[in-house]
Amino acid sequence: MIVFIAGMQRSGSTFCFNIVRDILEQSGVVHCVTGGDLAAAVESAGYARHLVLKAHSATPELIAAVREGRVRSIVSLRAIDEAVASRLELWGMTLDNVLVQLRIWRDMYRQIGAMSMQLPFTTVDRNPDEAVRAIAACVAPGADTAGLADRYAKAIVAAKVRDMTPDQPGVRDVGCSYYDERTFLHRRHVLSDGPRDCSAQLSPADRERVRQ
Repeated sequence: MIVFIAGMQRSGSTFCFNIVRDILEQSGVVHCVTGGDLAAAVESAGYARHLVLKAHSATPELIAAVREGRVRSIVSLRAIDEAVASRLELWGMTLDNVLVQLRIWRDMYRQIGAMSMQLPFTTVDRNPDEAVRAIAACVAPGADTAGLADRYAKAIVAAKVRDMTPDQPGVRDVGCSYYDERTFLHRRHVLSDGPRDCSAQLSPADRERVRQ
């Protein structure tokens, strides 16, 4: 099985990725890729039984495969101003750069959204058990999902990334950041435990611009 995790930036897509990977590992070897190039991912997968791609953009080949039903797609979605504000806080990027990347995702979503399982960030954030059940129903009905939501609970993830260092085994240093090669959790994955107040990153004019 090939699954594409195609969520909006900062919307719970890494949670979805980890749940999908853990579920599929119950039935065979899973090869995971951060990127939306289907041909390259298939080539690197070797004899793995399952392939999971996680990206916010995709090649035309991958988009076509999702539209034709050859690849299952899961899209997590978040209120647009919250997603942008979280990204601004996370990386210190300019609003212009965030919007450029978000438009790339939006253009992909317009092509595959109707063919994808859609999962609101509010479900991932407030009812992760329900999110896990929905993901399992999409990729492997009947899979054992006991404990999966707790395994990737926000507090657990926060503790993992807080203790992460770039020289640890299994951690990849990419210069601007570093991340766990198995979970794709990076050094600042969890920014807060509660609802996001966008006013610190976005003025009323900026919020209107984002929505436009």
